[in-house]
Amino acid sequence: MTPARFFLPPESITPPVVAFPPERCAQIANVLRLKAGDAVHVIGQGGEEYHVLLTSVNRKEVLGRIESSVFPGTEPVVHLELWVCTSRREKVEWIIQKCTEIGASSFRFLVSERSLVQSLADIESKNPRWQQIAMEAAEQSGRVKIPELLPPLALKQAVALPDDQDTLKCIAWELDQEHTIRELAGQIGKPSRIILLTGPEGGFSESEVQLAVQYGFQQITLGKRIYRLETAAMVGCVLLLDAFKSL
Repeated sequence: MTPARFFLPPESITPPVVAFPPERCAQIANVLRLKAGDAVHVIGQGGEEYHVLLTSVNRKEVLGRIESSVFPGTEPVVHLELWVCTSRREKVEWIIQKCTEIGASSFRFLVSERSLVQSLADIESKNPRWQQIAMEAAEQSGRVKIPELLPPLALKQAVALPDDQDTLKCIAWELDQEHTIRELAGQIGKPSRIILLTGPEGGFSESEVQLAVQYGFQQITLGKRIYRLETAAMVGCVLLLDAFKSL
């Protein structure tokens, strides 16, 4: 059985001792039912993963001893920033969980003309829960960095944000069947950052696509079929990370 993995704050790790925060103590003792002598993995802020033997376990205090450490190299070389026009809670949570596992490095949820959710404040209020989902997915999938949830924006504001020259900006549009990710990857070098913008259930309006292109986004197709919102996000992440050898 693979040892449980935990992202911990820097103050919890003072080699060779690891002192787990209170909320993790309850999880370790009551949910996972681990005991002294059991092994866990702890991820530090610098991307190192510590192999830790638990030395003391109860509901209020869990201590461990670092036995060794490695840098797993599980993070994508390319930073993939996924921008999704927001939808119902369960779809957003599914996207965060699965795209974290795939390799997305950050998320930004947008309000577009056809988004089912139109309130930026409502999106912002979900951030603590969504960040928790991203952390749990990163722990489960062997990652050493937790994806960041960027502030939500209206689509018109987001596409106009400044960026550096080494950023590839893509907008997936179901009406574009010509510009494939594979062809795009063959035409350019490997960027350090990719922004993937995917639309709402009703798709982007033509004016939204034109605005994004005006600000440097390149139209891409995700294939011959029409995907649901959450499927498009996952397929786009897989295709881009694979095309730039970061899957």
